[in-house]
Amino acid sequence: MRTHLLFEIANSHGGSKDYIYKLIDALPQEKNTGIKFQVFKYNEIALKDYAYYKVYVKFFIDKQNWKKIFTHAKSKGLNVWIDVFDLYSVEILKDNLNLVTGIKLQSSVLDNLKVLKGLSETIKDKKIKVVLNIAGRGIDNIRETLANLKANYFPKSEIIPQAGFQAYPTDVEDLTINKIRVLKLEFPELTVSYADHVDGKSPLAFDVPVFAVLAGAEHIEKHVCLDRKSTKYDFQ
Repeated sequence: MRTHLLFEIANSHGGSKDYIYKLIDALPQEKNTGIKFQVFKYNEIALKDYAYYKVYVKFFIDKQNWKKIFTHAKSKGLNVWIDVFDLYSVEILKDNLNLVTGIKLQSSVLDNLKVLKGLSETIKDKKIKVVLNIAGRGIDNIRETLANLKANYFPKSEIIPQAGFQAYPTDVEDLTINKIRVLKLEFPELTVSYADHVDGKSPLAFDVPVFAVLAGAEHIEKHVCLDRKSTKYDFQ
């Protein structure tokens, strides 16, 4: 099975739609590659007194522009993925079901019943893949979470558990690549993903994804930006 490489742009665009288009055009057009966008609305993920609230406002992209961005990425041969954080993310997914290959739910979202219900009603029988980041969860909780989501929310979707330390840049001792083998042993029927957050300036930036594949990962998430020096957010 060929490894699926998912390019994560996070908030490297800083709210610039022009940056997003340039980054899409700069990515290699290879088979089995995708691009993931963090879709959210500032007032659904934070309160006004939160330190980064104004930054989230800056990052906001409206529905019309998301559709144009997804369409452009699709035209370049990239699979489109969405990070779902809130009900706005669900609305964007609903408006673009024909363009989206998959979604990702962070560990913190796996207990958000409103979002899960909205996703379940939106996806229904569509073949939307669902990556579940299970960072910080024990194996028993992971087993229960997978069973619950498959039975009650995403019965027709391929569910992909994802390992990977979320703090960045990730220190070598926190890479947790060994968790991939644990997941493969516990869930041999599932594709396992690994989210790599190692320092982009480190030689390990090229090695860690290879180590993850050798450990059994068939799906790799890797952060990208246009230029580290001129990118203000998520350039690490």
